[in-house]
Amino acid sequence: RLVSDWSSDVCSSDLVIAFDQAIANTGWVVILHQEGIVSEIIAAGTIKTATRDNRTSWDDTLERSQRVLGESLDLLWKHFPDLVLTEMPPIGTGPFVRGSYSSIVAATAIWAAAHQAKLPIALVSAQKAKKFLTGKANAKKPEVRKAVQSMIDSGQLFINPEEPFRLNEHIVDAIALALTHRDKP
Repeated sequence: RLVSDWSSDVCSSDLVIAFDQAIANTGWVVILHQEGIVSEIIAAGTIKTATRDNRTSWDDTLERSQRVLGESLDLLWKHFPDLVLTEMPPIGTGPFVRGSYSSIVAATAIWAAAHQAKLPIALVSAQKAKKFLTGKANAKKPEVRKAVQSMIDSGQLFINPEEPFRLNEHIVDAIALALTHRDKP
């Protein structure tokens, strides 16, 4: 089922997994949100899929999307979140879609994994996440990273010390999506 407009299906305390999807590097984060309490990053990482034999073809893309599907499903079964969030893939026509197929293919794989696990799923636009964190819908990646790091440094976002991870641009974007959900209107 699709959760839209941040419906009341999501409780005041929930476990969310957010994906910043791309066929090569899909960042993910599992965050526990509790009303009135600092959110905690339970785990985070990146699903990496490399091309086979340095070729990029539809066969290769479909094989890589199967790996994204499998690893996403493993994460969903391991953490069994209350909600799955993905970044809204770009839409359009012509060359714009050809340049963004990676995100669309990976998003489809994650949606299929959530559907198989019977978990609700929602979309968050990158512009909404950027605006929430930085005040600017067109913020650049370094600005988003700085805002997330500031929240961690100030204690507004807690990281589970037993699940270390390296903060990269893919994980930062997944965190931004999850934090935007936390402070839904």
